[in-house]
Amino acid sequence: MGGLALGIFVTTHILSSFVGGDVGKLFNDVYTHWIFQVPMFFLILFHAINGLRITILDLWPNLIPHQREAIWIEWAVFIPVYGLALFAIVSSALGG
Repeated sequence: MGGLALGIFVTTHILSSFVGGDVGKLFNDVYTHWIFQVPMFFLILFHAINGLRITILDLWPNLIPHQREAIWIEWAVFIPVYGLALFAIVSSALGG
């Protein structure tokens, strides 16, 4: 899901940059709207932190028996970071 979100994110960004006229403005409006940014940031941040967990477990295979704890650490990092980002995105959208 995170990879698909990255693909959608990059595609809308490219289309908003290179397509002119009303269609380009539409893509730019979608790309910058907070309702689009909230789920995109969720998926992209989760994809990044999950990838970091997998990389760490691949580099140090003796940590694989501790995979359950690594998942808990992943969520312990993800939830506050996403919460702060969500607060920033929504408060900015509401004019704060």
